[in-house]
Amino acid sequence: MSEINDPSNGTDSTLRKISEEELKSILEDHKEWLKSNKKKGSRADLSSANLHKVNLSGCDLAYANFKEAYLMGTEFEDACLIGANFEGSWACNAIFDRAELKGANFKGADLIAAAFINADLTEANFENTICAGGFFQGANLKDANFKRADLHYAEFPGASFDGTNFQEADFLGSINFGEEILPIEQLCKAKSLFEAKLDEEFLDKVKEFCPHLLDKPI
Repeated sequence: MSEINDPSNGTDSTLRKISEEELKSILEDHKEWLKSNKKKGSRADLSSANLHKVNLSGCDLAYANFKEAYLMGTEFEDACLIGANFEGSWACNAIFDRAELKGANFKGADLIAAAFINADLTEANFENTICAGGFFQGANLKDANFKRADLHYAEFPGASFDGTNFQEADFLGSINFGEEILPIEQLCKAKSLFEAKLDEEFLDKVKEFCPHLLDKPI
């Protein structure tokens, strides 16, 4: 995974500073909220928080709010993030390997070089995201939405695409769409590539094996 240089280094004055003790308290309250079926504790609200390189691996943060949070290099390996909200977050180089992200919302997020190895992204929303250089090896992308996503140089080896929507997604400039990287038989199970920007070689493969993906959705 390539490194992203961030001149601000998370020092934007609009970001919330979260101490280690405060974060621990938020996680405990969220755990109680989940355990009590939302009757006790409180949902984790980490919106606009500076969580630069914080390790949240293995945490149960289902339905937590990370809207517009600063998540560069944040570790979410093996975390439960079902239904979590990452809308508008800055999550370059974040690690979501093996995380449960069913129904998570990443709309408008910056996910340059983020890793989603073997993550469950069923029904996740990546509309208008920047996923350039993203790594989705073995990820479950069933019914995920990548409409108008920037997927330059993204890699999908072994990923599953049942019902995945790539309408208007931008694959231009990609050098990682050989059949071994994005298996055409898997891609054929996607929902749409209508008006997606595709390199000529990639487009030829789609036209040969799954031209229906280029049709305008009904």
